[in-house]
Amino acid sequence: MANTLQHRLDLFRKLAQKHEAVYLLESNGYEDPYGRFRWILLAGSKRSFRIDEQEEKPWERLRSFLSEPSDAPYLPGFLSYDLKNSLEALSSTNPDQTHFPLMSFVEPEFILGEDRLGNSIEYGIPVDFQMPDQTDEKVYHLPEISMVPMLSEDEYTQRFNELHTHILRGDIYEVNYCMHFGTHVPALDPVELFRKLNSLSPAPFACLMKNGQEWLMGSSPERFLNKRGSKLISQPIKGTVRKTGNSSADLKAAETLKADPKERAENVMIVDLVRNDLTPFAMRGSVQVDELCGIYPFATVMHMISTVSAELVDERQGLEALMNAFPMGSMTGAPKIRAMQLAEKAENFRRGIYSGALGYFTPSGDFDFGVMIRSFTWNAKNGYLSFSAGSAITHKAQAASEYRECLLKAEALLNSLRQ
Repeated sequence: MANTLQHRLDLFRKLAQKHEAVYLLESNGYEDPYGRFRWILLAGSKRSFRIDEQEEKPWERLRSFLSEPSDAPYLPGFLSYDLKNSLEALSSTNPDQTHFPLMSFVEPEFILGEDRLGNSIEYGIPVDFQMPDQTDEKVYHLPEISMVPMLSEDEYTQRFNELHTHILRGDIYEVNYCMHFGTHVPALDPVELFRKLNSLSPAPFACLMKNGQEWLMGSSPERFLNKRGSKLISQPIKGTVRKTGNSSADLKAAETLKADPKERAENVMIVDLVRNDLTPFAMRGSVQVDELCGIYPFATVMHMISTVSAELVDERQGLEALMNAFPMGSMTGAPKIRAMQLAEKAENFRRGIYSGALGYFTPSGDFDFGVMIRSFTWNAKNGYLSFSAGSAITHKAQAASEYRECLLKAEALLNSLRQ
């Protein structure tokens, strides 16, 4: 068994030399009553599909893929934000720098992992397979990489003000506005970049993915949607404050965050949106807010997280419920469609997998997906390395503080690029 993260990264490197698709999902020891794994590594492709361009019925392609018999217990993959255009009368005209697929899933050949009880998960392990009993002693280096926002603070403020005007007019109540960071790095070691990012910002939905030429190195703290049987769980994040490591200062900051009327209003609005998203497929009276505005510490920040649950009328309708909730409200705003339209107009990039979701389905129809935030993407074909960061704009928001919040969320990613 791969006893340490370094063991798993060494194995990932070996598998990535052989396979086009390799996924590593890491919980980093966070308690999670809804998660299945401490970690899981999935590699190879018995069958797969990907959608690179907008097409009429991408979700039907996914439904068809999931309906085929599979003896693999987990089918990993991802959903890009721009799949919104196939769910609503929306479009995307901003430049696409990352060139990630809209959607991609695989049936893996090889699975190794550890569940929440410490039990081994093994599938498709070759008879002659031997896990390295010691870590690779080779030292991997990253070049010094500089990244800056693709718009200035003045430009951000101008677009913030345009969105804020729509809120004052009553067109929307809240909108998630994002900025993009990017540069070209022709030669990159994505595994080492993930190791550095994970050491600085371990997160419960951390992930390292190779999908052909596309790589993702993520440290997401947020769950989008989990299904187990007929039970659905969504855990939107809204509300962020810096964590200093000083226990008394952090306790005070947590209390301030929990009592902040602006941050609570952001969170409650998205909770209402999530409840609305889950209701069409839920048993009457089953949509519940299990926790409202809980404060949770992470490596560099503290977040305000709520938990919403529902019971499906028909547990076979999990995919329909996921489609109805996608994209997640925490990354759009409310009302959802109008907020997405205005964000698309204000932003100068196509989000791609950022604000999308990565996770897995099971052959029985269960699933668990994290929100793709705090994550690098790198396309080996064109060498483009990028990430994005955003914050929610509401009636009481101020441009300067929202800009600082975006930079706070970007901090761990930027620090992982430094020597």
